[in-house]
Amino acid sequence: MLPFKVAKLKAVLDKAGKPSGFAVLDSNGRLSQSLLEAGYDKYSLYDLGWQSLHMAAAAACRGSTSSGGSGCCENAVLVRNTADKKTCSQICVQNAKYKNCDAEVSIHGKTGKATKNGEMIGAFYNYGCGHSGNGGSEVSRSVSDITRFLDPYHYYSFCCCRK
Repeated sequence: MLPFKVAKLKAVLDKAGKPSGFAVLDSNGRLSQSLLEAGYDKYSLYDLGWQSLHMAAAAACRGSTSSGGSGCCENAVLVRNTADKKTCSQICVQNAKYKNCDAEVSIHGKTGKATKNGEMIGAFYNYGCGHSGNGGSEVSRSVSDITRFLDPYHYYSFCCCRK
């Protein structure tokens, strides 16, 4: 009896077609990004995560320099790929505009909301401008690593450079 009812219901649905004005889900049961508001059609979760990391790196650079960032112009945060074994002094001097190194920062933050007072949600190091080891590299990580809190922690290394 049940198979007959299911077949009859399928026949009715097939005749009805797809209603207009309704969003259709993809094969994973998700809405297309083009249907989402607030820029989600332009940027992925990963893009927003990487931007948040970059903003945190800029704030870390601001706090790591004795002058808080000085000079005539804005200061820059440059990514450091530790696999290249270059120091931040070397990376900054290669830049056409921001040739002076003020600091190196390696930072990591936990994915998700903290749930209790005193919970560790991030970590940082300042290895200095002349250090080429340690730290971590955004360049060699996968795009989805920004949403993972792996053990051991993956640090991301940045150079704090000024004009």
